[in-house]
Amino acid sequence: MEATPRSLQYSNISMDDDIELSHPMPQDPKIDAKIEDDQRALLPRHTVSTSQVPKQTENIFALRLPGYGRLVTKCKISWRFGLFVGLYTSGIVLIGNIVFLFLGCFLHGGIKSGIGTVAEGNSKEIQRLSTAYHMLINVLSTVLLISSNYAMQILCAPTRTELDRAHNQGIWLDIGIMSLRNVRYIERKRAGLFGALLLSSVPLHLFYNSAVFTVTAGQDYLIDVINTTYAAEMSTQWRRLNNKVWQQLYDTRFVPGYGNLHLVASDVSFDVSLNTDWTYSLQIPPKTSSCQWQPWLNESTTLPIPLTINPGSHNVSIPSNGTGYRLVLNIADAELESLPQYQWPEFDLINISESKSYKGAVDFCPELLCAEPQCPNTTWLTDHPVRIDYALAERLEHSSKVQVSLAYILVVITSNSIKMIAIYLTLRICSTGHLLTAGDAIASYLQRPEDASKERCTYGKPDIVRLKGRSGARRWYYKGQRIISVLDGKKVGSNLTLLVGAAINIACLASALGNHNSIIVVMVDSNQILKEWGTASKLLLPFTSSSFDTRGVLLNTWLANTPQVLLSLGYFSINRICTSICFATEWNRYAYRKKALRVTTPTESQRSTHFLSIPFKWAAPLTVTSGIFHWLLSQTLFLVRFEARKMNGDLYPTSACACGYSPLSLLVFTGVFFGFLFILVGLMLRRMEVCIPIAGHCSAVISAACHPPVGDKDAHLRKVQWGAVPKPNAEDVGHCTFTSEDVRQPREGHLYA
Repeated sequence: MEATPRSLQYSNISMDDDIELSHPMPQDPKIDAKIEDDQRALLPRHTVSTSQVPKQTENIFALRLPGYGRLVTKCKISWRFGLFVGLYTSGIVLIGNIVFLFLGCFLHGGIKSGIGTVAEGNSKEIQRLSTAYHMLINVLSTVLLISSNYAMQILCAPTRTELDRAHNQGIWLDIGIMSLRNVRYIERKRAGLFGALLLSSVPLHLFYNSAVFTVTAGQDYLIDVINTTYAAEMSTQWRRLNNKVWQQLYDTRFVPGYGNLHLVASDVSFDVSLNTDWTYSLQIPPKTSSCQWQPWLNESTTLPIPLTINPGSHNVSIPSNGTGYRLVLNIADAELESLPQYQWPEFDLINISESKSYKGAVDFCPELLCAEPQCPNTTWLTDHPVRIDYALAERLEHSSKVQVSLAYILVVITSNSIKMIAIYLTLRICSTGHLLTAGDAIASYLQRPEDASKERCTYGKPDIVRLKGRSGARRWYYKGQRIISVLDGKKVGSNLTLLVGAAINIACLASALGNHNSIIVVMVDSNQILKEWGTASKLLLPFTSSSFDTRGVLLNTWLANTPQVLLSLGYFSINRICTSICFATEWNRYAYRKKALRVTTPTESQRSTHFLSIPFKWAAPLTVTSGIFHWLLSQTLFLVRFEARKMNGDLYPTSACACGYSPLSLLVFTGVFFGFLFILVGLMLRRMEVCIPIAGHCSAVISAACHPPVGDKDAHLRKVQWGAVPKPNAEDVGHCTFTSEDVRQPREGHLYA
C-alpha cells in the first residue's frame, strides 16, 4: 500500500512514510543553476546524466555559510539538513562554554592557581546549583556527541566507486551504520575528519563533567552549653536543630555550612545536703554517680525532702547531717538573683576542634530503667548534670563554592571547536554520491548491477563470509526466527557481553558501596548513607585522596571520569544494536510488498529520508537515555575538593582532593541501566519472519540482490520488491532480485541463482 504524504510531524513518522514540506521555500533561478552545477560536479562517475539530479526546490533550506559566496547552498530536509543542525548546535554549545569560561575568569576574584569560582553560598544552595550545572553539561555534551556521530556516519559511508574497489579485492563494506571497517577504504580527507571527530570525543568524556566541580568547606568549631534565656536572644544567623538532627550533622570533624554549636540546656541537677538546723547546700553531682543525676525515679522537676513525724510528741525530725538528695530545677526559672543560696556550677566551653566528631566530648546518658538490649539515650549529658533540649548551629554563609578548572574548560572548548570545524568541512566535501541508506545502495546496484555478485541472489551475510567469493545456485528456505539471529552474531555477542559484564560490575559496585561497613569513609553517619543524592553525599573513596594542588585534581578527574568513557562505549554498542534492528526490519519489509526506495537524494517515486539509520521514534529515546545515563554517572562518581580551615580561617594541610561517590545515585543508575538492558534484550528476542537473505549491512549481499530482469529499465526510480522472477534458459534454477516488475515468493527448497 502506498504511504500517504503528510507534513513533517516527527511523532507520526515511520520508516514507510513519505515526507514533504508543507511550506516550500522561494526559488531563485540563478541559485538553482549554481546548485545544479555543484551537484553535477559531485555526481559519481557511473551516473548517466545530470537529468537524474533531483530539482526538489520545494524541499529546501536556505543558509549562508562562510566560503560559499552570498548564498552557499540549498539544503533539503535530509542528511545535509542534519549536518547544518549539528553545525549550528555545536556553535551554540561553543558559545556557552566560552561564556562559562569568562564567568570563571571575572567572578569572585577571577582565576587563582588555574581555578575560577562561579558561585558561592551555603552548602545546600551550592549542591542544587552543582546538580543543575551537571545536568546542563550532560545535555550539551549529548548534543555535541550526537552531532559528531551523525557526521561520522556520513563520512564513513562509502561511494559506489569505493565499494567497487573493495569488492574487487574481495572485501565488503558496511551500509547504513557507522563503521570503523569502512574507514580504511574511504578517501583520506574523510578518514582524517572521521578520526578528528572520534578523537575529539575522548576529552569531552574525560574532562567535561569535571570542568565544573564543587568545593565543600568546613572549619573548626566550639561546642558550649547555654540556657534557654540566653538562647532566646540569639540572632537569626543561628539555626535551631533538634537533638537527633544536630547529632547527625555534627558527627564529623568538619561540618559543611555550619560552625560553632550551642547546646541549650533546659534543666540542671544538683545534690542537696540537708543539715539538722534546717539549712542545706547545693553541690555538683560527682561523675561517679553513673548518670544517676537524671530524674529516673520521678518525672517532676522537684524532689520532696522526706521528714520523720512522731505522733506522740508531735515532733518533726530531719535526717542526719550530710544526707544527700537529688533536686532538679528548670534553668529558665531559677535565676541566680532570686535564689542566692543556690551555689550554681560553672559550665566550661567544650572545645572539640581537634576531635573527629562531637562524640567523646559530648555523650548522653542511657535510659536507666530500660531493660532492652539496645536502649535509646536520654537527653542528659554524661559528664555534666544538664538536660539538652535542642541546639543552635551557626550558619556559615559562604562555606561552599562551584568552581571551574581553566585547563579543563579550555580542553573542552578546543574539542568543541574541532568538532564544529570538522562538521563544517564534512558539509564542504561530502556529496550526494555517498550510499548512506539501504535504499541508496539498492538504487545504485539496480541502476548498474555488479557482475562479480551474479548467481548469489539468495546468499546472506553468513554465506558471503563463509564462501569467500564463490558463486552458485542455492536452495531457498524460509526462516522464522528471532531478530537477534538476523543480526551480526559476533558483534552482537561481543556487545551484549560488554553490556552484561558492565551491568554485573555495576551491581557489585553498588552492593559494595551500599554496605557502609565495606568501605572506609570518614564523613557520614551510616544511617544517612542512602539519603544523600549526588554531590550532596559526603562519602569519599579513601584511596583517591590526594593533595589539594593541580596534580591531585588532574589525577582524580581521570579516576572520576574514566567510567564516562566506558559508558560511551556501552552506548555505542546499544546504538549499533538498535541500528541493526531497524536496518533488518526495513530490509525485510522489501520482501512483503512494493515500496519506493528510501534514499538521501530522492527523485520520481523514491522517498526522501529524515533519518539515516534510526527513525526518530528510536533516536529520541536513545538520546534521552544516553543523557540520563551520563548525568546519573556524574552524580555517582565525582570530583570533590574539601577545604578544612582552622578557627582563624587558615587552611589545614589535611585539605584534600578526592573522588566522592553517592550510593543512592549508584543504585538508581544500576536500576535504570538494568531496566534499559532488559528492554533491549526483549527487542532482540522478538520474532521475525525472514523473507529475504540476511544482509546485516553487508554491501555484497545488497549487490547480489540487485540483478533485475533485462527489460526492467530504471527500476531504481520506481517502487520495487524483492522476490522470484523467471530466469531465461533455466527451468530448474530460478532467480531472485529487486525489481519493479511483479514477483513471486521464492519456493521452499527450490534452487535460485
